[in-house]
Amino acid sequence: MARILLNFLPIMILIIFGSQSDAFNVASSSCLKIPPTYSSSQSERSAVQTFRSTSCRTTSRQTTAIFGIFDAFKGAFSNAEYSAPPEGVKASASHILVPTEDIALDVKKRVEAGELTFAQAAGKFSTCNSKSQGGSLGSFPPGRMVREFDDVIFNPSTELNAILGPVTTKFGVHLIVIGKRSGV
Repeated sequence: MARILLNFLPIMILIIFGSQSDAFNVASSSCLKIPPTYSSSQSERSAVQTFRSTSCRTTSRQTTAIFGIFDAFKGAFSNAEYSAPPEGVKASASHILVPTEDIALDVKKRVEAGELTFAQAAGKFSTCNSKSQGGSLGSFPPGRMVREFDDVIFNPSTELNAILGPVTTKFGVHLIVIGKRSGV
């Protein structure tokens, strides 16, 4: 195992100090001839030479293990799960965050009855710092808020300017009003 890690060290050096594409090229070329113009810096040339001298002596099973480990790191660079949303997708919303669903339903009933505006209710009952702005969260893209929150806000069938919820997240229970939404 230590031998595999030592063989893998030059690749990690390239990932950290060089470019990602250079590291992938070195890994995929294995013991193939790398042109002398491949790397621009002395440290990269040194790392490539070290990689070639250590990894080319390994058996094919060890080389496969090295590149199998490298493939796992390659997936980390893609970050597909948290990739950027399509350009222009965003929403503006306000919310009231309370500890329990019972409190959320009581607050919702008061706002719908006209006793309080949504902003007044946020200022009075919300435990979130946004209460000082009437619960306004401003404009944000998908992925900025917790998943349960995003699922409600960026669902095209969710009604705008209506009190939505209660929506339970790890932070508590939310009442949400979506002011506007674009790109969905």
